[in-house]
Amino acid sequence: SYFIPLYFLVVAAGIASIGVFPEVPENGVVATLAGERFWPIFGVLVFIGIAAAIMSTICTTLNLSSLYMTELYTKIKQQRLR
Repeated sequence: SYFIPLYFLVVAAGIASIGVFPEVPENGVVATLAGERFWPIFGVLVFIGIAAAIMSTICTTLNLSSLYMTELYTKIKQQRLR
């Protein structure tokens, strides 16, 4: 969907950091690239992409844990009814 270009910007930032920095910067690679090397709008898009990836991971984790707990509750309830 529309977050795919944002993920691409995060990947591009990581690949660009190999050629730009001889060592890992103190503030982190993405923060330094977004703050010092990119235009401000690209820096914002990179951080939005990272935030979208984090939110997606959290959402998936919560959905899976909810599914697991629902199945566990159903199995326990069925065993008690027997």
